[in-house]
Amino acid sequence: MEEHNMIMVDSRIQYQIGNQKSNTKDKYYLYGKVAVHAYSRKGRIDVFIHERVNVDKRDIKKYNIIPNPNCITNPRDKYTLKANMNHDQIIAMLSRASIKELEPKNKSMVILTKTETAALFKTLGNRYGLIDHVNPGEGKGHDYYYIGKEGSKKALFKACSRVNWMCLYFDKPEKALISNNGFTCEQVQSSDERYDYKARIERDEFEKILHIIQTYLGRRIQIPDSEEKQIEQASVMPMEQLRIVATMREKATPEKRESSMIQYKRDNYISELAKREAKGICQLCGKEAPFNTMDGKPYLESHHIVWLSEGGSDTIDNTVAVCPNCHRKLHYLNDKRDVEYLKTLKQNR
Repeated sequence: MEEHNMIMVDSRIQYQIGNQKSNTKDKYYLYGKVAVHAYSRKGRIDVFIHERVNVDKRDIKKYNIIPNPNCITNPRDKYTLKANMNHDQIIAMLSRASIKELEPKNKSMVILTKTETAALFKTLGNRYGLIDHVNPGEGKGHDYYYIGKEGSKKALFKACSRVNWMCLYFDKPEKALISNNGFTCEQVQSSDERYDYKARIERDEFEKILHIIQTYLGRRIQIPDSEEKQIEQASVMPMEQLRIVATMREKATPEKRESSMIQYKRDNYISELAKREAKGICQLCGKEAPFNTMDGKPYLESHHIVWLSEGGSDTIDNTVAVCPNCHRKLHYLNDKRDVEYLKTLKQNR
């Protein structure tokens, strides 16, 4: 897999933007394998899907994915499916797809460099709000990532990055959580190690184990039924806890409210997280919030980069905090440059 200008969406999906001047294609990777080529042509994006990709049947209908007619004249063409899709639709399709060649017994087919491993943990740590701190190069040159924090005590888990797997360390109370989800736990023999048990986590299981831990950390948080109480709870919730709750409540398709016009129900915790991460600065114009609320907080409004009415998701990566003026501008002009700027901002956070 090429590393130049590679952008990591999560542990499964990466993409690489081509150069329009030299007419090079955009490439999307699934489990380290090229899955999609995309070409921008006169306002539309022609998408070609590799034969190794198992596309979800619902997406075939949703995005009108058809057999690639080029394969009739060129049987050696490996891109057997074709569609017109934008970037967000390609990512959504790949998130529900699988690779035919990737079998559970062959989990080591993708080799990560140390830089890629660090990028992967940063991406997943931001997504799940799990990474408390990092000790680079500690112990034989490996990086250590500490997951979950309990006051002044040590973190609940420690992850040591290897080449294409990680060693997860934890204590006896967490052993059942790990073993019940199919991972083999071994007792730590070293007297220098502060944790009691360890488990080997393969590269394509990174996201699964972090999601399990994230759910474990967030399971004791009680969410009120009423929206008013949710807003109140979110406003005083510690940042680490807020990120966990917001991640658990992400929705690809938000709920709709019945009225004379269609309204989309936005999640209060994701909205609060976006405002908290902005730290009182509009994420579009870069200026301070125009005023403070009655309780002294900077007034910003949450905005979905890809509108919910256009198929956008109510997720952390699709939500930003902007000032009222920029919010009106985004909805009135819908300038593509603003949209791309906000997408890049979220990708690089």
